[in-house]
Amino acid sequence: MAKVAEVLVQTLIEAGVKRVYWVAGDSLNGMTETIRKSDDPPLAARVVPIPQAGANEPPIVRIAVSLATLSAYLREDVLLDLNS
Repeated sequence: MAKVAEVLVQTLIEAGVKRVYWVAGDSLNGMTETIRKSDDPPLAARVVPIPQAGANEPPIVRIAVSLATLSAYLREDVLLDLNS
């Protein structure tokens, strides 16, 4: 029987998705491993880090930094796609 991560990755590949972005965490380790093993065609993964802020940092600050990082990744990937 297929795991949920395997079905999800196969569905993404069949839909033509070439790249995925997500926040890393223990609950996504199965997904990370399944994407790493995908090779026909390969599915690229970009992990968007959540900065470890001090106790006084409100969660919105960490979210804003993560969104800024995601935005930078997207710009970088679009430029790579345009140049290839």
